[in-house]
Amino acid sequence: MNHPKFLDSLLFPQAKRYTVRDLSISLTTNAATRLANRLSQHELETLQGPVPDIGNEYDLTRLASSFFPLFDKAFFFGVLRRGMHPSLPILTYNSADQDEGFYSHTQRQIQLNLNVEPPHGTSVGQRQLCVLLHEMLHAFLEIYSCGCRECRKRAAAGAGMGVGESGHGKEWCSAMSALQGALQDGVRWDVDCGIQVSVAIEVRASGWGPRGDLLRRWGVDEEQLSQDIEGMVGVTVQRRIFAFLWMK
Repeated sequence: MNHPKFLDSLLFPQAKRYTVRDLSISLTTNAATRLANRLSQHELETLQGPVPDIGNEYDLTRLASSFFPLFDKAFFFGVLRRGMHPSLPILTYNSADQDEGFYSHTQRQIQLNLNVEPPHGTSVGQRQLCVLLHEMLHAFLEIYSCGCRECRKRAAAGAGMGVGESGHGKEWCSAMSALQGALQDGVRWDVDCGIQVSVAIEVRASGWGPRGDLLRRWGVDEEQLSQDIEGMVGVTVQRRIFAFLWMK
């Protein structure tokens, strides 16, 4: 099957047509351009301004609904919204026993958990924006990546290939690193979209052994990664894989 190039299809992108690698490269290329060339002055001011406090699901819904179109325009060419639920692309929930968020392919919605524990020095609102961008990348790759026999065969050729067993394979990590860096350039607070723990989850799920140069490029601490993998209980990995399979 001949796969079109995503950047050649920006006016009318088609679902399930592009290789994961091409999508990852397209996002990385876009992220390397100046935010000022992709956003209006008002949008830049919103991005660079203070992040509202989050106290309940209503606050979270307002924050996510405000930043979803901004992130879509800045990082996903403004085409992510087209493949998602027409009226409710984002839902919220509150659970201490579930992950920070996930993308549901069946519902075509990103779901964000109010119950998050932000790193020291980061607010709940800032953490939620990191989770939102993380899940938007999952959604983008799920919506536009091809699932033909050739692509499935390529993905099965080795651990960590494409989006990986848990959704956090090589191409996801490369794109997430680029998007995280681009967001960091646009804000005054520390951005952490969970690449470190995502790599650990994929290693535990698929046996992937990412090269050291890739880990350094993604900002992954190899010593900490080993500790994360060793300390990761099976239920954590299974829960992440279940969330990924829920996308399918």
